[in-house]
Amino acid sequence: MARIATYEDFIARAEELGFLTLFPTVPGLPSLEGETPPGIWFQDDEAQDPWSWKSRAAEEKRLAYGCLLGGAKGFVAPRMYGHFFRAFHRRSVEERWRDGVLSPLAWKTWSALQERASAGTRELRRLTGAKGGRLDAVLADLQRTYDFAIAGREYRIDRMGRPYGWASNLYEPVLRWVPEGWWDLAAPRDRRDASEAILAAAAAFDRKDLDLDALAKRWELDR
Repeated sequence: MARIATYEDFIARAEELGFLTLFPTVPGLPSLEGETPPGIWFQDDEAQDPWSWKSRAAEEKRLAYGCLLGGAKGFVAPRMYGHFFRAFHRRSVEERWRDGVLSPLAWKTWSALQERASAGTRELRRLTGAKGGRLDAVLADLQRTYDFAIAGREYRIDRMGRPYGWASNLYEPVLRWVPEGWWDLAAPRDRRDASEAILAAAAAFDRKDLDLDALAKRWELDR
């Protein structure tokens, strides 16, 4: 059923639910695609196009967006962000590198962003020398572990100073991107507490087709 027709509808719905997937990924979890009329996607008018809302929400810091829901693309509202961070950010990048469980490319990508306020996908490809989908996989994983945040998007600029082509994601380290006030909205005691808060939010969707045990297993949440 279409509940979302405008950008503000989308923000309000994500805030109401606490989190929202971009596309249907888990039976029973609401998605932006599933709650919008299909006719409003991929329009010339970006203000009316849900595909553009995801980047706008991140740019305006209304919602977090990225591969944040067990690695699937979606949105997390400010009131739930602290729970998701605690559930999915288990060890720092430095600790994982020290313990030998982080790839050299992931470390190189992380290090490149520490020297800049932000960087886009194209710049990170240039800085790391990564080709094909290798960098995309690393960036998705660093989002999944709540190390990198999508901060918005960037376009190529022509000689006249005009943007053109498809936009690419712009990244910042999570602790630099997240508004300070978000941390005050959720203060889980530990990872189990955070996991239970996420599952409680999902239970409140009141969807008979949502299997909370399966969701906990899929997202590797503590129960």
